[in-house]
Amino acid sequence: MINFPDINGRWITFFHIPKTGGSTVLYGIFSNGIIHSDTGNFFPASRRLRFNAWHYNHGNSHHGNPNDGAYKYADHFPYIAAKKLDYSIHDHSIAFVRNPWQRCVSAYLYTKNLRLTNKTASFGEWIDSIDHEREDCWLPQNPNPQYKYLIDEQGKIAVSRIYKLEEINLVELFSDLLGKKLPQVRINVTPPYDFRSFYNDGLIEKVARIYAKDIDLFSYKYK
Repeated sequence: MINFPDINGRWITFFHIPKTGGSTVLYGIFSNGIIHSDTGNFFPASRRLRFNAWHYNHGNSHHGNPNDGAYKYADHFPYIAAKKLDYSIHDHSIAFVRNPWQRCVSAYLYTKNLRLTNKTASFGEWIDSIDHEREDCWLPQNPNPQYKYLIDEQGKIAVSRIYKLEEINLVELFSDLLGKKLPQVRINVTPPYDFRSFYNDGLIEKVARIYAKDIDLFSYKYK
């Protein structure tokens, strides 16, 4: 997550859900000098350690000791965890969501490319290996349902504006918000593919079950 000022000086909190285009946005913000990654508006190292400690104390000890260092994926930060650590969340907040079937394929290709998963694993094997009940939902190799990033402790959506990635142009949206032309650079992009080529009827249904709440909340269909 990150806080940034829009063209009118209004501060906005951006919740970055993995594999929804957020890295492109962050690159544009930092490269334009709108904010800097070492300021309190980005998730600073001291809070990364607290974030590690919070998850370490909630049973996620597979990450090791929270004092081992700043956590790599701290920008993928759920709303609930931000509140628990008293991180600044502004009245205006935004996030992007993505078609779950497309997002799964994107995450699969991304993790294979970075060797975060078995290079020989098929897409179906990768889907079977995902444990969606773990709390470390910021990990790209474990793409938990998107709503988990956006809800409060009562289970209600707490982010004020949610955009569907398929319906917007990220660069144009943020250029308008910031009053600055962001570079047309896409970050962490996988080569072109037809996501439907990865699916059979069984996998379509399996992803539908895993991401049932995303599909319902954000009105997605396999297409």
